[in-house]
Amino acid sequence: RGLSSVISRPGRRPPLTRSALMLALVGIALSCVPPDCDRPDFGTCGNACCSLLVHFPNTSSVALMQALNSTLAQGGPDLRFHLMPASGEPYVGFADMRPYHGESMGHHHVSFMGQAWHATQK
Repeated sequence: RGLSSVISRPGRRPPLTRSALMLALVGIALSCVPPDCDRPDFGTCGNACCSLLVHFPNTSSVALMQALNSTLAQGGPDLRFHLMPASGEPYVGFADMRPYHGESMGHHHVSFMGQAWHATQK
Protein backbone atom coordinates (compact mmCIF):
# COMPACT_ATOMS: atom_id res chain seq x y z
CA ARG A 1 0.00 0.00 0.00
CA GLY A 2 1.25 3.46 -0.78
CA LEU A 3 0.67 6.85 0.73
CA SER A 4 1.58 10.05 -1.04
CA SER A 5 1.84 13.13 1.07
CA VAL A 6 1.76 16.74 0.06
CA ILE A 7 2.66 19.38 2.60
CA SER A 8 1.28 22.83 1.87
CA ARG A 9 2.99 25.91 3.20
CA PRO A 10 0.85 27.29 6.03
CA GLY A 11 1.04 30.74 7.60
CA ARG A 12 1.34 29.87 11.31
CA ARG A 13 3.08 27.17 13.37
CA PRO A 14 1.35 24.60 15.65
CA PRO A 15 3.43 22.70 18.17
CA LEU A 16 5.20 19.64 16.77
CA THR A 17 3.29 17.50 19.25
CA ARG A 18 0.27 18.13 17.05
CA SER A 19 2.25 16.84 14.06
CA ALA A 20 3.29 13.73 15.96
CA LEU A 21 -0.31 13.11 17.01
CA MET A 22 -1.53 13.46 13.43
CA LEU A 23 1.14 11.07 12.17
CA ALA A 24 0.23 8.54 14.87
CA LEU A 25 -3.46 8.78 13.92
CA VAL A 26 -2.64 8.26 10.24
CA GLY A 27 -0.48 5.27 11.18
CA ILE A 28 -3.24 3.72 13.23
CA ALA A 29 -5.80 4.33 10.49
CA LEU A 30 -3.52 2.72 7.90
CA SER A 31 -2.47 -0.26 10.03
CA CYS A 32 -4.73 -2.60 8.18
CA VAL A 33 -5.17 -6.10 9.58
CA PRO A 34 -7.12 -9.03 8.14
CA PRO A 35 -9.68 -9.53 6.71
CA ASP A 36 -9.45 -6.17 4.90
CA CYS A 37 -5.86 -6.48 3.66
CA ASP A 38 -6.28 -9.25 1.13
CA ARG A 39 -6.50 -6.81 -1.79
CA PRO A 40 -3.06 -5.19 -2.10
CA ASP A 41 -2.59 -2.30 -4.51
CA PHE A 42 0.97 -1.85 -5.71
CA GLY A 43 0.36 1.41 -7.51
CA THR A 44 -2.32 0.75 -10.13
CA CYS A 45 -2.64 4.52 -10.42
CA GLY A 46 1.01 4.81 -11.44
CA ASN A 47 1.78 5.70 -7.87
CA ALA A 48 -0.26 5.56 -4.70
CA CYS A 49 -3.95 5.96 -5.43
CA CYS A 50 -4.48 8.21 -2.45
CA SER A 51 -2.97 11.51 -1.52
CA LEU A 52 -3.10 13.43 1.69
CA LEU A 53 -3.43 17.19 1.97
CA VAL A 54 -3.25 18.30 5.58
CA HIS A 55 -2.99 21.83 6.95
CA PHE A 56 -1.09 22.53 10.16
CA PRO A 57 -1.87 26.24 10.59
CA ASN A 58 0.89 27.00 13.11
CA THR A 59 3.73 24.81 11.79
CA SER A 60 6.19 25.70 9.07
CA SER A 61 6.34 23.31 6.15
CA VAL A 62 10.07 22.79 6.82
CA ALA A 63 9.50 21.76 10.46
CA LEU A 64 6.67 19.43 9.46
CA MET A 65 8.71 17.84 6.66
CA GLN A 66 11.64 17.27 9.03
CA ALA A 67 9.35 15.68 11.63
CA LEU A 68 7.76 13.40 9.02
CA ASN A 69 11.12 12.42 7.52
CA SER A 70 12.57 11.66 10.93
CA THR A 71 9.56 9.65 12.11
CA LEU A 72 9.04 7.70 8.88
CA ALA A 73 12.78 6.98 8.50
CA GLN A 74 12.50 5.09 11.81
CA GLY A 75 9.48 3.10 10.61
CA GLY A 76 6.71 5.41 11.82
CA PRO A 77 4.41 4.74 14.78
CA ASP A 78 4.03 1.01 14.02
CA LEU A 79 7.52 0.44 12.50
CA ARG A 80 5.94 -0.55 9.16
CA PHE A 81 6.50 2.62 7.13
CA HIS A 82 9.24 2.82 4.50
CA LEU A 83 10.25 6.10 2.86
CA MET A 84 10.41 5.90 -0.92
CA PRO A 85 12.31 8.06 -3.43
CA ALA A 86 10.38 11.26 -4.09
CA SER A 87 9.79 12.91 -7.46
CA GLY A 88 12.54 11.05 -9.28
CA GLU A 89 15.12 11.93 -6.63
CA PRO A 90 17.88 9.39 -5.94
CA TYR A 91 17.31 9.58 -2.17
CA VAL A 92 14.31 8.66 -0.02
CA GLY A 93 12.25 11.23 1.84
CA PHE A 94 10.52 14.42 0.88
CA ALA A 95 11.58 16.43 -2.18
CA ASP A 96 11.76 20.21 -1.91
CA MET A 97 9.18 21.61 -4.33
CA ARG A 98 9.53 25.25 -3.24
CA PRO A 99 11.66 26.21 -6.28
CA TYR A 100 8.67 25.29 -8.46
CA HIS A 101 6.08 27.55 -6.82
CA GLY A 102 5.04 28.76 -10.25
CA GLU A 103 3.22 25.42 -10.54
CA SER A 104 0.56 24.58 -7.98
CA MET A 105 -1.84 21.83 -6.99
CA GLY A 106 -5.23 23.47 -7.19
CA HIS A 107 -4.97 26.68 -5.20
CA HIS A 108 -2.28 25.32 -2.84
CA HIS A 109 1.42 25.74 -3.45
CA VAL A 110 3.35 22.56 -2.74
CA SER A 111 6.38 22.95 -0.47
CA PHE A 112 7.44 19.30 -0.15
CA MET A 113 6.26 16.07 -1.70
CA GLY A 114 7.07 12.57 -0.55
CA GLN A 115 5.96 9.00 -0.48
CA ALA A 116 6.00 6.29 2.17
CA TRP A 117 4.90 2.70 1.84
CA HIS A 118 3.14 1.00 4.70
CA ALA A 119 3.60 -2.75 5.07
CA THR A 120 0.67 -4.55 6.66
CA GLN A 121 0.83 -7.65 8.82
CA LYS A 122 -0.30 -9.86 5.93
